[in-house]
Amino acid sequence: MLTIISTYGQNIDSIRYFNKKAIDTYRNNSEEALNYLNEAELLLQEFPNDSLKAKVNQIYAFTYYLKGNYKESLSYYLSALNGFKRLQDEHNMARCYNGLGLIQQGIGRHNQAIQYFEKYLEFVDDKDPSAAYLNLGISYLALNQIDKASQYFDESFKFSITSENKSIKLAAKNRIAQVYYLEENLEEAILTYNQVINESKNDNWELTFAYGGLAEIYIKLNEQEKALSAAQKSYQAAIEIDALWDLERSTALLAKIQVLKEDYKTAYRFSRDNRKYKDSLFNKEQAQIIAVMQLDKKEAENEILTTKNQQSENKIFFNQLVTALIALILVITLFFAFKYKKIINEKEELNTALAHKNRQLVKLDKGKNKLFSIISHDLRSPIAAVSQVMDLLLQNAFTEEEKIEVYSSMRLQLDETSRMLNNLLIWASTQLNGTKINFTKINIVSEMIEILNVYKISSQSKGVTIIHNIYKEAIMITVDTVQLHVILHNLLSNALKYTPKEKSIKISYQIKPEHIEIHIFNEGTPISKDQLDKIFSENNSSITSLKGTDGEFGTGLGLFLIKKYVELNKAEFAIQPIENKGTLVVLCFDKS
Repeated sequence: MLTIISTYGQNIDSIRYFNKKAIDTYRNNSEEALNYLNEAELLLQEFPNDSLKAKVNQIYAFTYYLKGNYKESLSYYLSALNGFKRLQDEHNMARCYNGLGLIQQGIGRHNQAIQYFEKYLEFVDDKDPSAAYLNLGISYLALNQIDKASQYFDESFKFSITSENKSIKLAAKNRIAQVYYLEENLEEAILTYNQVINESKNDNWELTFAYGGLAEIYIKLNEQEKALSAAQKSYQAAIEIDALWDLERSTALLAKIQVLKEDYKTAYRFSRDNRKYKDSLFNKEQAQIIAVMQLDKKEAENEILTTKNQQSENKIFFNQLVTALIALILVITLFFAFKYKKIINEKEELNTALAHKNRQLVKLDKGKNKLFSIISHDLRSPIAAVSQVMDLLLQNAFTEEEKIEVYSSMRLQLDETSRMLNNLLIWASTQLNGTKINFTKINIVSEMIEILNVYKISSQSKGVTIIHNIYKEAIMITVDTVQLHVILHNLLSNALKYTPKEKSIKISYQIKPEHIEIHIFNEGTPISKDQLDKIFSENNSSITSLKGTDGEFGTGLGLFLIKKYVELNKAEFAIQPIENKGTLVVLCFDKS
């Protein structure tokens, strides 16, 4: 008997040992941590322990979260939460709610994340709520509620100092610096980011964020060498931890800096890497969203099954009571009739929620099928054409003069294919996630200057002159900046597409009493009435695109996105053919 007790105790100690080793290694070596947890699970099969089982599930959950596998992480967090609820372990229940909030935050569902973080605050030890305040601040910042986010970051920093939680302290300072940047307090932002860098040492998670923030500031201050140095350090730190979001951010910054330095070859290389990371993030996010929604559906089905079982148990109990207490049958009948009706109502609510989630999954599937259809139809042909030309080049089928012309043609075709792919991804995102709007007051002239930098090479290659009549004062409008960029990029790309060689594109502004107009005029053959009718038809969800003056092609999605985003930003646009001269596009924004 003593030997059995001793063996059981030794194995429980072994499980605790494997749990500790997993906690010590999960941030730097997730695969090693998973191996330790697997050893702990094998022992738990022979020596069950509810508390240690819940703890193993919890460590699995945040290990998979760091690996980016939200589906597995969510499943383990739910199992751990149920275990801690049975044990009435409020401290670890709070940690599970925090983890569930981080998963929702990771796929952009910030309102759901806030609910979990607030639940976390209900149970967390009052001595250290710093993590909850930090996570709430991040979600409110994503929802563009900067003042509220700033309050939570300050609270997180204050409590992290009291609890000596260094990782939360550094993360909170990074976010405080980000708020300073958004509030145009660049001096304080630089000071705070540098404090994080000095204190971080080997914490590459916080270093890549801090250096990236410094790069953004120095770009704004037009200090290109400092911006380049900071962006390179952010990129190196992101490579060390293989963090997709940080890699996408740092490569975008490096590409932007190289454009400012007019090193277009290096800018193109970083832009290509940035597109790769952005596509990976996009595909990963959509997969995670679908996985989480499928788990939500499964949870809803389980709740319905539990309700049905409860109904059966209630009926059996009811019959037993009727037999034993016939004198009280009327009271019992009324009581259970009321309870039965309540259960039916709950069942109907659960069925309604399940049907809603099913509709969302069907919508996601339709969007996916439509996206693949467009990709196979409109992207395969230009890619195949480029591939064939490359085969001919490898066979030396062209003269040196012909090669120059072929390279120029291939470059234009790749630029158009890239623009088409960008529009496809934006369109797919609106299909899968819906459209969110964040209105910001911006100087349209500054935004236009930044966007025109993108078209320097392509306009020079085609021999088209872009004339930008810069207004002497700032012209402020209130719009969603991301959607405005989509509108302007597509309008400028179309203008370049339909402008013949040696002709020009002119951009100007007109300030009227009630509104502000942006004029984009391109020389060439005016747009036809037939094409105008198709563009402004209310039934068109996409528009057939005509070939450009150099044979450029497109899907028509660009004009569809312009129409959608112009409407969402409470603006208007018109296209006016000018006989024997060209085509004028007018964007109109209300001053208010």
